[in-house]
Amino acid sequence: MDVRMIVVGVEGSACSDAALDWAAREADRRGCPLEVLHTSTYTELVGAPTMGAPLLAEDVAGPMLADAAERVRRAAPAVEVTARSAQTDAVSALVAASEAGSLVVVGCHGRRWLSRLLIGSVSHRVVKRAPGPVVVVHAGDVDESG
Repeated sequence: MDVRMIVVGVEGSACSDAALDWAAREADRRGCPLEVLHTSTYTELVGAPTMGAPLLAEDVAGPMLADAAERVRRAAPAVEVTARSAQTDAVSALVAASEAGSLVVVGCHGRRWLSRLLIGSVSHRVVKRAPGPVVVVHAGDVDESG
């Protein structure tokens, strides 16, 4: 499988951290760049914008992405890592990354339990829709033997 880039979705959960760690090791092993991606929609606000509440992308995603990129740099210093936030839903962004030839890595489930209950998990929807390879990583010990 020819992978130009690995894209990992992050959102701050234990499964997201496990996916980030796995993606960093895989990018190091393959010698390819790693993009750390956080998405949010306008419905995912800390509070109503008219009441002065900040968007998640500004107050949550910025520090989360900086921490994630630093975590990758510590674990795999040779990996070229970029981090970005997108104002879209996670499934669309990750499926688009797969269409562009990237290996997509996601955690098994995230912090948004109500969304999971109502519309299903991001990981399941990405696996069903992505035309390219997707890895779903569960929190906990990962067997690196293959």
